[in-house]
Amino acid sequence: MSIAYSDQAQLVEALKRAGTLEHWLVCQYLFVAFSVRTPSDERDAKSWDPEHFVLSQKIRAELLFLARHEMKHMGDISNLLLAMGEEPVFDWRLLPAGDGEQPVAPGLLSPLSADAMERLALLELPPGKNEKILVRDPELLAYFERGSSDLYEKIVATVESRAFEIPFPAGCPQVTNEMLEIRPATKLGVILKPIRSRDEAEARLREIADEGWSGAAFSHHQRLRRLKRLIEQNAHFDLAEPVVRSPSVGSTSDGVELQGRAREIAESARAVHRLILLLLARIYTAEGENEAGRRYLARFGLAPLMEAVLRPLGEELARTPARPGQDGNAGLTFEIPTQVRLPAVRLEAWQEIDAAFQVASDAISVIADLPEHLGRRMRFLSLQFRQHLDAGLPEGA
Repeated sequence: MSIAYSDQAQLVEALKRAGTLEHWLVCQYLFVAFSVRTPSDERDAKSWDPEHFVLSQKIRAELLFLARHEMKHMGDISNLLLAMGEEPVFDWRLLPAGDGEQPVAPGLLSPLSADAMERLALLELPPGKNEKILVRDPELLAYFERGSSDLYEKIVATVESRAFEIPFPAGCPQVTNEMLEIRPATKLGVILKPIRSRDEAEARLREIADEGWSGAAFSHHQRLRRLKRLIEQNAHFDLAEPVVRSPSVGSTSDGVELQGRAREIAESARAVHRLILLLLARIYTAEGENEAGRRYLARFGLAPLMEAVLRPLGEELARTPARPGQDGNAGLTFEIPTQVRLPAVRLEAWQEIDAAFQVASDAISVIADLPEHLGRRMRFLSLQFRQHLDAGLPEGA
């Protein structure tokens, strides 16, 4: 097998696959972070052992840090595709099939455990060092083997080989920290920079590979191994909610079908997740959107939805029984009910996003016993977007 791709079309497909894998890793880190047991409210927090409280906060913070880093990787891959005049894919079902095969779904989601940390640490290993996955996680390898066991090494080798010209159109759209209003970037561990040349592309891709695996203490692999040891050393604490593996809103052979209140919350979270992916698709569209529109979608849509809506829904699900009267709690399914594809016409795309805002708001509004502020936030974001749309789309640079 060649160490590099032979033409630009293969490189583009590999980058799109890499983007969907980074998205899956974001979902996995969020899933496991939300499964960390934390106090449900201030009164509950006072009853906790201080050491237990600090430990749970530390573990969750580290997992959220890793999720943000995978978001950065997804952003870098998306910016590189834009620089090449292509668009990223945020729904694995839209990936081009290879060799007559249909795209394969990413692997199962696992809650917090020492074994889950080991599993994720193994996935960060480069080719030649990750043979243990063959034994430990064959169903996950089915996806990574086809698309990513040596994905980044081949992408980097292709770009560095300079075997063919990679176009970087002048004036191509780029998503940066300033656009997302991430300040200071280093605090969040998310640094989105424009990619204007092959040299910048090489540096960014090598950075992604090094952050996943290197001998340095900051690499994802090393961080996950430390988390594994921390969990094993503190087994006397109840660190995780009893979340089931890969819960599902619908019936699947891999997950537990959610029922009752858990299903209602999961369906609303699914609507919010789809809305977030639609916003990402529009922010990273190759043409037809200006910088003012991208900035608005990121600042008033993407950022508050992720932090103020999806996160509390995920935390609430992790405390909710998957089925009434049975053991095991629910968790964010990260399922996508319909394909994430927007019309090419700008106004029509924004109108579809507006409709997705309303669907998510309506889904949350009917759930009993949710924190009242969560429903208010979603209604406010939906109304704000509708008013902005009615006033006219953002114009200018």
